Amino acid sequence: VSLFERNSIIYELLSDGLRRYKSKGPNAQRVLGRMRLEKRDFLKCDDLKASHEVVYLDPMFPITKKSSLSKKPMHYLQKILEEETDEFEMISLARQIATKRIVVKRGIQSPPLAGQDADITYRGSSSRFDVYLL
Repeated sequence: VSLFERNSIIYELLSDGLRRYKSKGPNAQRVLGRMRLEKRDFLKCDDLKASHEVVYLDPMFPITKKSSLSKKPMHYLQKILEEETDEFEMISLARQIATKRIVVKRGIQSPPLAGQDADITYRGSSSRFDVYLL
Protein backbone atom coordinates (compact mmCIF):
# COMPACT_ATOMS: atom_id res chain seq x y z
CA VAL A 1 0.00 0.00 0.00
CA SER A 2 1.42 3.36 -1.00
CA LEU A 3 0.20 6.38 0.96
CA PHE A 4 0.80 9.89 -0.33
CA GLU A 5 0.39 13.05 1.75
CA ARG A 6 1.38 16.48 0.45
CA ASN A 7 0.76 18.50 3.61
CA SER A 8 3.78 18.51 5.98
CA ILE A 9 1.71 18.70 9.17
CA ILE A 10 -0.65 15.88 8.18
CA TYR A 11 2.33 13.83 6.97
CA GLU A 12 4.00 14.15 10.40
CA LEU A 13 0.74 13.22 12.15
CA LEU A 14 0.37 10.14 9.95
CA SER A 15 4.03 9.17 10.50
CA ASP A 16 3.58 9.47 14.26
CA GLY A 17 0.42 7.36 14.16
CA LEU A 18 2.16 4.65 12.14
CA ARG A 19 5.16 4.65 14.53
CA ARG A 20 2.79 4.27 17.49
CA TYR A 21 0.90 1.46 15.79
CA LYS A 22 4.17 -0.38 15.11
CA SER A 23 4.67 -0.82 18.87
CA LYS A 24 1.45 -2.87 19.08
CA GLY A 25 3.31 -6.09 18.26
CA PRO A 26 4.35 -8.44 15.47
CA ASN A 27 1.02 -8.32 13.62
CA ALA A 28 1.15 -4.52 13.48
CA GLN A 29 4.73 -4.70 12.25
CA ARG A 30 3.69 -7.16 9.51
CA VAL A 31 0.88 -4.83 8.41
CA LEU A 32 3.18 -1.79 8.40
CA GLY A 33 5.76 -3.76 6.45
CA ARG A 34 3.34 -3.68 3.51
CA MET A 35 2.73 0.08 3.77
CA ARG A 36 4.82 2.98 2.52
CA LEU A 37 4.05 6.59 3.47
CA GLU A 38 5.54 9.24 1.21
CA LYS A 39 5.51 13.00 1.61
CA ARG A 40 4.53 14.02 -1.89
CA ASP A 41 1.57 15.12 -3.92
CA PHE A 42 -0.29 12.31 -5.71
CA LEU A 43 -0.87 14.67 -8.63
CA LYS A 44 2.87 15.17 -9.08
CA CYS A 45 3.80 11.48 -9.10
CA ASP A 46 5.10 11.05 -12.63
CA ASP A 47 6.60 7.65 -11.82
CA LEU A 48 3.33 5.81 -11.09
CA LYS A 49 2.60 2.85 -13.34
CA ALA A 50 -0.79 1.52 -14.44
CA SER A 51 -0.55 -1.52 -12.22
CA HIS A 52 -2.57 -0.71 -9.13
CA GLU A 53 -5.79 -2.68 -8.81
CA VAL A 54 -7.37 -0.07 -6.54
CA VAL A 55 -6.72 3.64 -6.12
CA TYR A 56 -8.30 5.13 -2.99
CA LEU A 57 -8.72 8.91 -2.94
CA ASP A 58 -9.59 10.99 0.09
CA PRO A 59 -9.66 14.61 -1.09
CA MET A 60 -10.70 15.55 2.46
CA PHE A 61 -12.77 18.70 2.56
CA PRO A 62 -14.48 20.04 -0.55
CA ILE A 63 -15.70 23.61 -0.32
CA THR A 64 -19.20 23.66 1.11
CA LYS A 65 -21.87 26.32 1.28
CA LYS A 66 -22.84 25.59 4.88
CA SER A 67 -22.28 28.45 7.29
CA SER A 68 -21.77 26.58 10.56
CA LEU A 69 -18.28 25.64 11.71
CA SER A 70 -17.23 22.06 12.38
CA LYS A 71 -16.34 20.89 15.87
CA LYS A 72 -12.96 22.18 17.07
CA PRO A 73 -10.63 19.29 16.12
CA MET A 74 -12.17 19.01 12.64
CA HIS A 75 -12.16 22.79 12.24
CA TYR A 76 -8.40 22.88 12.95
CA LEU A 77 -7.78 20.11 10.45
CA GLN A 78 -9.82 21.94 7.83
CA LYS A 79 -7.78 25.12 8.41
CA ILE A 80 -4.55 23.16 7.85
CA LEU A 81 -5.94 21.69 4.62
CA GLU A 82 -7.51 24.76 3.05
CA GLU A 83 -5.65 24.35 -0.23
CA GLU A 84 -7.69 23.46 -3.27
CA THR A 85 -7.43 20.12 -5.06
CA ASP A 86 -7.96 19.81 -8.78
CA GLU A 87 -10.62 17.09 -8.74
CA PHE A 88 -10.55 16.58 -12.51
CA GLU A 89 -6.79 16.03 -12.47
CA MET A 90 -7.09 13.71 -9.46
CA ILE A 91 -9.71 11.40 -11.01
CA SER A 92 -7.94 11.51 -14.38
CA LEU A 93 -4.62 10.34 -12.88
CA ALA A 94 -6.43 7.68 -10.83
CA ARG A 95 -8.06 6.36 -14.03
CA GLN A 96 -4.62 6.14 -15.69
CA ILE A 97 -3.04 4.01 -12.96
CA ALA A 98 -5.94 1.93 -11.58
CA THR A 99 -6.70 -1.38 -13.26
CA LYS A 100 -9.95 -2.40 -11.51
CA ARG A 101 -11.53 0.41 -9.50
CA ILE A 102 -11.21 3.81 -7.87
CA VAL A 103 -12.71 4.43 -4.44
CA VAL A 104 -13.35 8.02 -3.35
CA LYS A 105 -14.27 9.00 0.20
CA ARG A 106 -16.71 11.93 0.27
CA GLY A 107 -18.87 13.72 2.78
CA ILE A 108 -22.42 12.45 2.76
CA GLN A 109 -23.70 15.71 1.19
CA SER A 110 -20.67 16.38 -1.06
CA PRO A 111 -21.07 16.28 -4.82
CA PRO A 112 -19.38 13.44 -6.72
CA LEU A 113 -15.67 13.97 -7.40
CA ALA A 114 -15.28 16.11 -10.52
CA GLY A 115 -19.04 15.77 -11.10
CA GLN A 116 -18.63 12.17 -12.30
CA ASP A 117 -21.33 9.81 -11.04
CA ALA A 118 -20.08 6.65 -9.33
CA ASP A 119 -20.92 3.11 -10.41
CA ILE A 120 -21.51 2.06 -6.78
CA THR A 121 -22.02 4.14 -3.65
CA TYR A 122 -21.74 2.95 -0.05
CA ARG A 123 -23.37 5.40 2.38
CA GLY A 124 -22.56 5.84 6.05
CA SER A 125 -23.96 8.31 8.54
CA SER A 126 -21.51 11.14 7.78
CA SER A 127 -19.56 9.98 4.73
CA ARG A 128 -19.87 7.81 1.68
CA PHE A 129 -17.58 5.86 -0.61
CA ASP A 130 -18.06 6.29 -4.34
CA VAL A 131 -16.70 3.41 -6.41
CA TYR A 132 -15.76 3.83 -10.07
CA LEU A 133 -15.34 0.53 -11.92
CA LEU A 134 -12.87 0.34 -14.79
